Amino acid sequence: IIDVDATDDPTHGNQQLSLYNGYYGHTSYTELLFHDGETGQLILPILRPGNAHSNKWFVYCLDQIVKRIKNKYPHIEIILRGDTGYAGAKFFSYAKKHGIKFCTGLGRNKRLERITETSEKFVENQYINNGEKHKLFLGPFEYKADSWEESLPCYAKIESTGHNLLVRCYVSNLEDFDAQELYQGFYCKRGDTSENRIKELKNMCFADRLSCHRFIPNFFRLIMSALCYEILRTIREMIKAAGFDKQAKWQAHNIRVLLLKIGVQVKKTKKRIYIHFAEHYLNQDIFRSLIAQC
Repeated sequence: IIDVDATDDPTHGNQQLSLYNGYYGHTSYTELLFHDGETGQLILPILRPGNAHSNKWFVYCLDQIVKRIKNKYPHIEIILRGDTGYAGAKFFSYAKKHGIKFCTGLGRNKRLERITETSEKFVENQYINNGEKHKLFLGPFEYKADSWEESLPCYAKIESTGHNLLVRCYVSNLEDFDAQELYQGFYCKRGDTSENRIKELKNMCFADRLSCHRFIPNFFRLIMSALCYEILRTIREMIKAAGFDKQAKWQAHNIRVLLLKIGVQVKKTKKRIYIHFAEHYLNQDIFRSLIAQC
């Protein structure tokens, strides 16, 4: 499973290719990030000019990833999860040609609104008449945008929250799920394996510190932050393998501050270097288990 998402990185100086992005409403770079949908491993970070749309270079980068995976595992099934910005004709054509399964968000328009109109009124009336928050899943139903080569199975989640009516459409060629399972049991998992991992990369591994003047050095800074994220993610996997279930939920910041950022006393002799840890270091059992795995 490959999760794809984009994020902005606001800029505050005269960085090369720092441009205004109308969606985010400020001057920035935009980052395109591919994650493993099971582990959260960062597959590929791409830095792009600030005015880049979510799907700029997306299909090309996906193709490079798929080629490398298929070269080593020719018969593996690849499934892509993505937000609305990646549901485009170019991607759907690529997915059909290369046998890629997918589940992506789908932007609403008047044609889709006509399809979901009756169900929206039903959900809304359930709340108005009975005071009940209600959730309804619709689909699959066939839908084809003008730019698509063929119709695809589409779905909708319609929910009354008590404040407003939330409607989310999505499109998928996965056949083993009903509408609710597809959304709640599969699509929503990208929130943890992609969106939360992007927060770690930006806020805890300093991927938002792209302050060099030129674009290429800033791209290199992003790659260094990605490597930092991967080191900390690997440590988290090692903590989990050692059986520390509570600490296995630590984010990158907690691993750095609670486990690695510790004071020691260094003593040098002619033959050895001794590193003395504090006797009351709280996480010494975890640290020992990590050393044993190395």
